Amino acid sequence: MGSFSIGTVVVLVIVVLVIGWTVSAQRQRQQVEDLMTTLSGSGWTSPDPSEIPAAIAPAAASRRSQVFVTRQVGQRQLWVSWHRWTETRTVPVASGSSVSGMGQRTETTVRHLTRVWTQVPGLPNLQVVGRTWLGGLLMARRGVGTGDDEFDRKFAIKPSTSAAAAIAVNTQVRELLLGLRVGGVSILDGLLCVSYGSPLTSAVLQPRIDTTISLAEAFAGPGRTLPR
Repeated sequence: MGSFSIGTVVVLVIVVLVIGWTVSAQRQRQQVEDLMTTLSGSGWTSPDPSEIPAAIAPAAASRRSQVFVTRQVGQRQLWVSWHRWTETRTVPVASGSSVSGMGQRTETTVRHLTRVWTQVPGLPNLQVVGRTWLGGLLMARRGVGTGDDEFDRKFAIKPSTSAAAAIAVNTQVRELLLGLRVGGVSILDGLLCVSYGSPLTSAVLQPRIDTTISLAEAFAGPGRTLPR
């Protein structure tokens, strides 16, 4: 009787987990469908694979992709990607009151990566990444740096030995980045990418588009003109 009860409990737990997973998956699909409907109504379309720039193609082809759309605004082409995936890891936990008695539990985390691209022709490949407060305190700059102490303590430019990359991050770009909350900024093969570690929603789309366009125009700098 006891073993039957345990078996019944195990089956019930499995059923509850399956139902929960199914409901969650349906909710996620509906969220993506609703977002795509909103995007389509605003002129966003799913691009033909042959028309996707090589630097962006891996994002479009990824199995993590929830949304990949493009839109032309004036002469400027924009691409938007949203990836979602689940990471699972096993962590040790104390078992009972004994420190030596260690057990394990599984932690599952949902990750998001939203990226917006647009053209910035003629600029070198580079990355702008955030630095930790302690890192900035211990070392005023990483690599060549920009000569802007506040910026160099908060951000690092990669390649760290590239003077061209440091010069590309001009005063206007630095001022924008110091006031923005973005996950990362990079340029690859003439395409600016601004990334965020959060989901894509209709509420955040336009602000992220505006941020990307502002950064592209800032990278253009005085005397340069980028597609608008």
